[in-house]
Amino acid sequence: LIVEDDALNAFMIEQCLGQVGHEVLGPVGTASEAKSLIKQRRPELVLIDINLGPSMSGIDLARTIRRRWNIPGLFLTGQIEVARAHNDC
Repeated sequence: LIVEDDALNAFMIEQCLGQVGHEVLGPVGTASEAKSLIKQRRPELVLIDINLGPSMSGIDLARTIRRRWNIPGLFLTGQIEVARAHNDC
């Protein structure tokens, strides 16, 4: 599942993953859309942008997904230090 609020980035990630044979869910642009899709489809991995907007950060979403569904996540970000500081998600 791709959780990315920038449409161009989401499209590029989706295309790259699809071209190498992965089934891609989404992309979705908000935490609420991500949680709704996870309830329906249960992806094996979630790729999450750290900056999703004011309702819930990607970091909080990653923690929620790990806690509720035990699905691993990878951060998509240019903020490497922020991602490293939250490797407990």
